[in-house]
Amino acid sequence: MPRVSAGAGQDGLRSAWYWAFASARCAVPGWWLVGYAACFVEPILSGGVDFAIRSGFRAGLAALRVSVGDEAETTAAEAYDEQFR
Repeated sequence: MPRVSAGAGQDGLRSAWYWAFASARCAVPGWWLVGYAACFVEPILSGGVDFAIRSGFRAGLAALRVSVGDEAETTAAEAYDEQFR
């Protein structure tokens, strides 16, 4: 992701780092990342809260499908991971 340079800019203005990040993988059999562990979105725009809620909901649905035998864990993890690409 792009990064803004830290330090003095024009007219004495200062800049800050762009802190957003996304994990390379969000799920594999045995572990799933949700919320800010999977992706941190710039806090000023508040997009991270929506992402955290949606990723937790999607992970919960995938875990439910696995637990009742509707889907293999590997398949569910791959599908969940693909939702973030």
